[in-house]
Amino acid sequence: MTKDFTVAIVGGGMCGLACAVGLSRSDIHVDIFEASSKFEEVGAGVALGPNALRALKGLGLYETVLSHSKASGPGHREFIFLSGMDESKVVYDYPSMSPDDLGLGIYRPVFLDAVVGLLDPSTVHFNKRCVSITSTETTTVISFTDGTEHEADVVIGADGVRSATRNYVVGEGVQKHMVFTNTIAYRGLISLEDLKAAGLQTELSTRPTMFAGLNKHFVIFPIHGDERINVVIFVSKSDIPPQPPLPSPWVAATSDRELQDQFQEWGRDARIIVDHMGACSKWFIHALNPPLGSYSRGRVVLIGDAAHAMAPHLGAGVGQGFEDVFLLCELLKNDKVTKSNIEGALRAYSEVRSPRANWVLERTNQALRVYESYQPGMEAEKAEKLANQWDPIWHHKLDEDINRAIEMVSKHVQALNTLTGVSIAFTGNTPGSSNKQDFSVSVDRADAYVASYPSPAEYLQWYMSPTLEEGNHTIALSEMDNIDVDYAIVAVGNQTTVQGKDILVDDTSNAIVWTGDWQTNTSTLAHITRVFVDNHPLGNSTKDSNTAGDSFSFQFTGTNVSVWRETTTFSTTSNASGNDIANTMFFSSPVLASGAHTLFMNITEVAGDQSFMLDYITYSDQVSDGNSSSSPTSLSGSSGTNTPSSSGTSSSYSPPKTTQLAGIVGGAVGGGVALLLIIGALIWWRRSKRSYHKANLIRLSVDQFVLRQADLSAPAPSTSEKKLVWLQTGGTSVAASENQAEIRRRLDEINRLMAQMEQPANETAQIQELRTRIEMLTEENTRLMGAPPPAYQD
Repeated sequence: MTKDFTVAIVGGGMCGLACAVGLSRSDIHVDIFEASSKFEEVGAGVALGPNALRALKGLGLYETVLSHSKASGPGHREFIFLSGMDESKVVYDYPSMSPDDLGLGIYRPVFLDAVVGLLDPSTVHFNKRCVSITSTETTTVISFTDGTEHEADVVIGADGVRSATRNYVVGEGVQKHMVFTNTIAYRGLISLEDLKAAGLQTELSTRPTMFAGLNKHFVIFPIHGDERINVVIFVSKSDIPPQPPLPSPWVAATSDRELQDQFQEWGRDARIIVDHMGACSKWFIHALNPPLGSYSRGRVVLIGDAAHAMAPHLGAGVGQGFEDVFLLCELLKNDKVTKSNIEGALRAYSEVRSPRANWVLERTNQALRVYESYQPGMEAEKAEKLANQWDPIWHHKLDEDINRAIEMVSKHVQALNTLTGVSIAFTGNTPGSSNKQDFSVSVDRADAYVASYPSPAEYLQWYMSPTLEEGNHTIALSEMDNIDVDYAIVAVGNQTTVQGKDILVDDTSNAIVWTGDWQTNTSTLAHITRVFVDNHPLGNSTKDSNTAGDSFSFQFTGTNVSVWRETTTFSTTSNASGNDIANTMFFSSPVLASGAHTLFMNITEVAGDQSFMLDYITYSDQVSDGNSSSSPTSLSGSSGTNTPSSSGTSSSYSPPKTTQLAGIVGGAVGGGVALLLIIGALIWWRRSKRSYHKANLIRLSVDQFVLRQADLSAPAPSTSEKKLVWLQTGGTSVAASENQAEIRRRLDEINRLMAQMEQPANETAQIQELRTRIEMLTEENTRLMGAPPPAYQD
């Protein structure tokens, strides 16, 4: 299945091309942008350890690369460490750990030749040197030195140690990371036959070899089927701390004499090798110090030297790059990763890969200190430090990293919220105490910060963004673990249009006129063990009444209106009075003619000690804008998405109550339209009946609602009427729904069946039959109402 996002890879080196092949094989559209006029690698050979070969096998490149290498197969890569002053003295002989500890030495251009043939030529673009990267809300733009640009959903920086994509990821602090290590590497390829003819005694054709000495060391390994050896001679100034990056170029030619003069006191075999280096190239070794804290920013991600440029003292740099590539390809091709959560996927890549690769980078620096502090007589000390040096690099379980990254994408919700207004807040269920209690927030693509949930396992507003300038904004949330979101609220200012939006009015708003003995309730709602989390209403308050005759009215301009309240459901014990569930739609009007209306609700009957608890009102504004006097001032809210957000960093919950802003509400608000409360209760009962032996059904009379034209004064309810809702709109009185009588009939039958189930004499089979009948009646009622019941789950 073709992915819904495109990828641009900046850099056509070993890691960039391997990544391009891996992604394109997964039906991901990839374009490669190479600064040079052709694919070419500067340098000589490269060592691929067991971990690197496993990554190439995972990418499906191993056989192709091996066939181009001229080697009969991989071989053991265990080093032997020798004294540079006396080659016959062994400092440490690295043992063979297992038959699987095989590696391969290969010439860099040979690797490129092997991989290039696997690419679609139309996706390759030469002479494209990246100079900058910019991002918008929907795409990322790469700018090149030739004045052209390219847009992609994802940009992968594989542009090496002098990465331009790293500048985007790190920002202004890039110079604080890249340093000159005060080490120069002299690189060359030497014919093994020529060295033997000159009298070389040390065996160099079968395994990697290192000559160690004070402030100098050699690294030698065979390539091309033992025809040549790759030699890298390092000369360091250990008494000088790392320096800022040197001006270009970082690679230069050198004379024979320059190198020979530095090894006059070394042993015979070492001098023979130096004499055959010829006019080799010298490399000023630069590396990242300190390592990067993150390998991604937004939709831009780094691999290889762009992410973790390290010195070559462990021969592990390319291997770490291939590990990057394999994990990133496996992650991006996973079905759970789409354009909508791509930033979260890249963050998961960074979270998994950066600790591993940065650890190898630091271990590389330690290795240099071990090599270049050697002097004769220190063999035992150095042997202890060299023992098992490569084990954690070679034997890393990359498959576990891949599974962990995929699990992070699955488990940690990531959301990108776009809003027009001044802030956004989210309400829903927070994770339990055993889950992750913080998450990352990025506002308008700025650096992410960490936010925490107010408390675990509660239904409440768990995030509110900072107050922003009025306008368009993007809030990106990631690393959220088992979070539920009910609705999002956007606060808007006077310049923001709300036409066509759903406006939310909290119970504290003075736009609602209360008549009677209504009380403000700010208590936390009850907790139902194993079924619900602790619940908080919007703004942590409701307006409550248990008195028949109490009423409220609300004037609005729009095309429909809904009332949301706290639902009273079953108790967990037979003698309790019930528990409350936040955010249930109590009433929703039919579509109204556009214009001014008044909603009037009157309590006509109260059963037992139950209360009506109003949380908030929503209505659709099809006419006004943020300045319109027809829109009541209210708590604002809006969201085009049902995703969460949270800057909640304190442990106590005290959400702000806003009364100066018009607003918009959206998201998965409660789950259903014009649902009778009894149905929501039955759905809960079907899930929890197995856990609780007895339950008291709470009844609420909702016989009908009436549409009536009137002036703006509320009609006086008759004591003989059982009408709970009046909606003044204009027109004549109209009955609500012809289906309502049939719904009521089924509800009565459900009540009767539930009473039968409470009889202790009933057998299991009878109870199951009654349950089946109740479920069927509930489904029929759901169909008649045209909406599913609310489904709050733990």
